Parts: sequence; structure tokens; C-alpha cells
Amino acid sequence: MIKIKPHLEAARLIYEILNDWRAGRPIAPECCREVGETAEYRFILNRHAAVRERTRGEKLPYPPEEVGRVLQALVTGTTYTNSANPYFERLHGALQNAAGDLPAFREKLEATAGIDFAGLSGRLDQVTPSWAPDLDLTVDVHLAPDLHLSAYFHEGAIGGNLLIVQVVDGRPVMVVELPPEYSGSDQPAPLILPLDETIAHETHHYLFNALEEQESQNEGRTGTAGALVRTLASGVHGEGMATFFFSTPPANTPNYQYWQMTEARLGEHFRAFFDHLAGLAGAPERASSDEEFQRGFSLLFGPPPGGGTELCYVLGTNMCRAIEAALGRQELVELTARRRDFYEAYNQAAQRLNSGGSNKWPGEPGRGWPLVPDAVMNCL
Repeated sequence: MIKIKPHLEAARLIYEILNDWRAGRPIAPECCREVGETAEYRFILNRHAAVRERTRGEKLPYPPEEVGRVLQALVTGTTYTNSANPYFERLHGALQNAAGDLPAFREKLEATAGIDFAGLSGRLDQVTPSWAPDLDLTVDVHLAPDLHLSAYFHEGAIGGNLLIVQVVDGRPVMVVELPPEYSGSDQPAPLILPLDETIAHETHHYLFNALEEQESQNEGRTGTAGALVRTLASGVHGEGMATFFFSTPPANTPNYQYWQMTEARLGEHFRAFFDHLAGLAGAPERASSDEEFQRGFSLLFGPPPGGGTELCYVLGTNMCRAIEAALGRQELVELTARRRDFYEAYNQAAQRLNSGGSNKWPGEPGRGWPLVPDAVMNCL
């Protein structure tokens, strides 16, 4: 059983402090310090420290008590500066904005708390394969107000999305502006992601990663070229299943417009990606190159040429569609974390759909569903 456990204590405490402050009630320093001691901020600050060191090679101080100093400066009207770590100055500015529109802050908090987390857990149980061991997983979702309720997920999943939460028609959504490269124009690409679907998507990664680790130990495969091919292939597999089950964008939304841009050239993208993997499979010396890894990573997770949604989501989702259409939904569920079986099932499904005249491959309907090359399959 998978249980999603939301953490909203820090958000509630901050709302209460700001509300009391706006009402003219005195704020005790210990109330401010208490916020930094919550599970959310301890988790979030640790994540910031780890990410900063990994991505920028910098070690910055992230003491939880600094959160209290930020709040104390806000409610006392004193100047706050922190030359040692700009994160806390950004936190101060975000909380100033929150204090300036407390009704909106409260709406976000209530809408987020109103998510049916038990229902999300039930949906995840429905897409857990029958071969998986008895699962007793609790996935912590830390929702903190430093960026107006940014969401930080369990470390077993992605670790954190720095996306602003808004409320649309009573539903909390995460909003992010991607660079113009994704929109195919000179304008940014706005994405609107329902918060409940995003949480389910990321929690599925946690399930997937836990099972994939077990499967990797069982298969015992080695080899640098094979390892890189399997890593990149797993990106399509994992993101495809999570998106297919929980977060395929609906029509008539900006998200879907970008999705269609990628689908319109999906045959071209399919060939470019799997040709790259086939080349790595045949040249182990290339597979040890950081440049080759970055190229493969960019093909999957970067903006496609001409703009659109990242290939890993669109390609993986369409492979899942083929498997469900030809082999059934339960067969697809059983393929969670079983990488080679997933690709074998896709090739089988593609052949069955093609032979039955179901040539519905997006972007190239006349050509039918393409197959994953043997050179790649041999590495999986």
C-alpha cells in the first residue's frame, strides 16, 4: 500500500503568524523560530543545500533558525540581509508578497489541504504491478510557503519542483514558465499542472524507482555502453508510465499545444533518439563520454527542435498507449520497472497494431508504429 502524507504545518504556522501580525497582535520570537523547526523546512533546507552543492559546487549555510530570523524581521519591520545565502533574502521577499495578499495565501493553503490524498493513494495502488512485494510505502509531500507554497517531493522521487501554486476554479495548480525554446517562438511557454496530478506523477516515480532498483539487482547486467543505454531508456519508460497514468494534458490547454508540437514530429524524434542509443550500443568508448550522456539527456529532457513538450513524456506515453491498445491495461501495469519487458511489449504491440491496420502513430499515420531497433533491445 502506498500512502501519500502531506506536510502543511509550516504553511499553517506562517499563515497564523502573518494573520496575527496584520491584526496588530504581538508576535513572540519563539513562534517565528518554531517555523524553521518544522519537518518541511528541515527537509527543504537540506534539499537546497544538496542541490546547490551538486549543481554549482557551492556549500552554503542553510540553518533552520534563519527561517525564524526572516519571519522576525518581517513582523518587526526591520531590514533583513543575508550575504552568505541569497535563498533567505528570496524567502523574505516571498513572505512579504504573501503577507500583502493573505486571502490568496489562505485560498492556496485550503485548496491544497483539500486534495484527496487518500484517493491519490488508491489510484497508485491500482497501477502497482501484482508481482511487486507487499508494499508499505509512505511518500512525504512537503509543501512550504517560501515560494507561495512550492512543492517538494520525497527524495525517492525527484526531490523538488520549484513551481508556484495558484488556485484555478478552486483547484490548486502549479504554474511554471519554460524558456521560449519550448514554445517554438520568442515567447515563454506557460505550463499549468494540477497539483494533485503532479503529486501522483512524482509518487509513481518513487514506486517505479523502488521496484526498478530491485529489478536491476536481479538482472545483474554490466557494461558501460549498456548502462548508459538502459539509463536513457528508463527515462522514456518511467516518465511515460507516470504521464500516461496521471498527467497527460487535456485538449485546449497550453500544455496540450506543446504536446501536439512534439507529436507532430514524433517519428523524427523517435528515430533520432533510438539511433543515438543504437550508436552508443555499438561503440562502448562513446558511452563513457559525458558529452554523449548530455546529448542523450538533452534529446529526452530538453526542448525538442522547433519547440514542444519534452520527448520523454510524449514518446513514453504513446508507447504506453500502444501497449494498452494491443495487450490491455493490466499488461501495461505489470511492466512497471521491467525495462526490457516494456520495450519488448511495445514492439509486440506495434507489430500487432500495424498488422491490424491500426496505424495511428502520431505525426506519421501512414507509416505505422515504428519498432525499437535490435541493437538497442540487445542492451536492455
